[in-house]
Amino acid sequence: MATIIFCSIVSCKKYENGPSISLRSAESRVSGDWSVTFWSDNNEDCIHGSQTDFYTCTDGYDVYYTYTWDYTNLSYTFNKNGQFTYSRTYTDRSASDHTSCNVEYVNGGGTENGSGSWELQSKNTKLQMQYNGDNIISTYDIKELRESEMMLEGNYGGSIIKMTFEKK
Repeated sequence: MATIIFCSIVSCKKYENGPSISLRSAESRVSGDWSVTFWSDNNEDCIHGSQTDFYTCTDGYDVYYTYTWDYTNLSYTFNKNGQFTYSRTYTDRSASDHTSCNVEYVNGGGTENGSGSWELQSKNTKLQMQYNGDNIISTYDIKELRESEMMLEGNYGGSIIKMTFEKK
């Protein structure tokens, strides 16, 4: 009889990557300070990357340049009251003038902070985040929700967004 009960519990795991069972509520596992360790859009790295683009200069020729970016200290804090804050520090390098026929690069960067509200949905299998000021609502499938790790995945207009968080 114990074997049947154990097998029933294990086969009914809520999250694709686990855990099979937890004594802590989903809300208490989401709550806390998190670092984003992985973030992709259609398997393209969103934390570190580069993109080649072009512009047409004044004499009509296309000038190609490479835009690069690097996010550091990408973090979220999910409060038990349903509010969240985020902070991300970034550096980037891009073409400074889109009319000159000579590419001149400029280094940039800064810190971006924001906030919003969050809630668990669909029997705690989805995490919805609404960002203040942008009217952006993101709903992610929770693939893994452990005390120290959380994996989310969402589909936005054909783009698959994946994020992995580690608790600080």
